[in-house]
Amino acid sequence: MKWISGIIDRLLAVLGALILSQAPLYMLQYEHRLAGHVNELQLLTNKFDQAAHQAGKSLPEYEQYFLQHSDEMIAGQGQIIHNVLERKKSFESSYRVLKETHIWNRPFVFLYQLNLPIAKETLASFQPGILINPEGFFYALIGMGLGFLVFSTIHRSLSLIFQKFSRKRTV
Repeated sequence: MKWISGIIDRLLAVLGALILSQAPLYMLQYEHRLAGHVNELQLLTNKFDQAAHQAGKSLPEYEQYFLQHSDEMIAGQGQIIHNVLERKKSFESSYRVLKETHIWNRPFVFLYQLNLPIAKETLASFQPGILINPEGFFYALIGMGLGFLVFSTIHRSLSLIFQKFSRKRTV
């Protein structure tokens, strides 16, 4: 029976390593998707900037012109410009922070900076794999430890339950 327990504990440790080693790969794919959004927003911002320049205004002046216009349709265009500029700032900030974060802080910063729609897009197109670098190794080690911890917890719990039932039968 101990040999079965030994096989199961090793299988769960390997399974934990494989599952958790996907985390840095998911974060990397998320980062790439976020960079794509930043690039697209930069293109839009450049278009707004060109239009502002042609109108003889700075981009903030151009934005304010639209936002403060008495015609609701034109003011609505100003709101679109404003939203694009704010989204660009937000995404650029998130991207910069993710790129500069140290490996130890990365999961926490990632969760704090997470944009749910982009996270869902990333998950929908996620390509599993194994990163062969210090970060991938680190996550695999933690996954092995968690897999072993799960096995140990289940094994001990079941052992206690079986011991209780076997004592009740002998009494």
